[in-house]
Amino acid sequence: MKKVLFLIVLTMIVTVLAIGQEKSKSIDNQNAKVEQTIRKMEQELSDDLVKGSAVSFERYLADSFIFVSDEGTVVNRADYMAILKAGDLKYESSKMDQIKIRVYGNTALMIFRTTDKAAYKNDDISGQFRWTDVLVMEGDNWKIVSSQGTKIP
Repeated sequence: MKKVLFLIVLTMIVTVLAIGQEKSKSIDNQNAKVEQTIRKMEQELSDDLVKGSAVSFERYLADSFIFVSDEGTVVNRADYMAILKAGDLKYESSKMDQIKIRVYGNTALMIFRTTDKAAYKNDDISGQFRWTDVLVMEGDNWKIVSSQGTKIP
């Protein structure tokens, strides 16, 4: 009787552990897809900066988007889009690396570095920057709700 009870308990434990592992694998696969989507979005944004286009920014910035510059200036979506469309911000190149993405349900955090050759109103702003972007799922699409860039000395 003790052996039968032991086998039943052991079977239940193994089943629960197996279900937990499958759920973990499913979440890992889902997070990998989200990370791939976010990397693609960020690359499109970077490519558009170099092209002088605001198309992907229109698509990926949430209506509630807030940008914080390396000088501490806070800019809303409308003002940010106006800066992009005015043509005062010109990028020759922008390369992303040191990318880290964390997914927390319908929220994601992306931290990365860029090496940029750029000018704003003819002032050279080239250098390396550390970025933190916060994204949320709106409907079926990821949107950036906040972005903050810090120039690396």
